Amino acid sequence: IGLMQQDEKRAQYLALKDDYENDNLTDLLRNRNEINFIQEIEGNLIQRTDPVFLDPLNFRAQFFAPRKLFFGNYVETFWFNIAVLWAMSLSLIIALYFDIFRKIMDGLGKISSFNFGKD
Repeated sequence: IGLMQQDEKRAQYLALKDDYENDNLTDLLRNRNEINFIQEIEGNLIQRTDPVFLDPLNFRAQFFAPRKLFFGNYVETFWFNIAVLWAMSLSLIIALYFDIFRKIMDGLGKISSFNFGKD
């Protein structure tokens, strides 16, 4: 017998769902406020509701994608976001260590003070 077929287990499940489910977040994730469920764009049918359940078709994924397409492989969104944060942190550490920002500002200062052929 399935858990949802037992009255006591079903009541426990519904109580947990009522206590911990955020209705506004669910509406946002499932795009329930959308009037057009399917939209035709350039001859292709695009699903407008429940975007959280769709896999991305290319590098540009929808905001609430369950996984990201990266170099032909699917990566879970959590790990993809962690990798992006680490890459950004490491690039900032390298830029600070080698004083790249000061060099950029000095280069811009030299360009702006250039005389453009005036004596």
